[in-house]
Amino acid sequence: MQHIKIFIELTRLNKPIGFMLLFWPCSWGLAYANFSDQSSSLFLNYLILFFLGSVLMRSAGCIFNDIVDKEFDKKVKRTKSKFKGVRPKPFEKEQMGILEQKMPNRNEPRM
Repeated sequence: MQHIKIFIELTRLNKPIGFMLLFWPCSWGLAYANFSDQSSSLFLNYLILFFLGSVLMRSAGCIFNDIVDKEFDKKVKRTKSKFKGVRPKPFEKEQMGILEQKMPNRNEPRM
């Protein structure tokens, strides 16, 4: 149960305004396109697809931002305690290590 709570906080599913701001323009565009076609099953399929896409893209963006800004978040009062008690398991550390290797370290001097 704790893993689910951490996942929801990490992906910001408990704050739906982000993915709704992505989804509303998509739904309006689909509604305008459906006006000429009038295929309700196709409209609902695309509506579900765009909704899931907006949730996944918002979640991926939040996770990427947390990875990139982890050093900066420690210096900001509001985000200092974010995920403070969360300790990843060894396998999760390996996964995070793979992601960190692909991203440049801002603290190292450039050559």
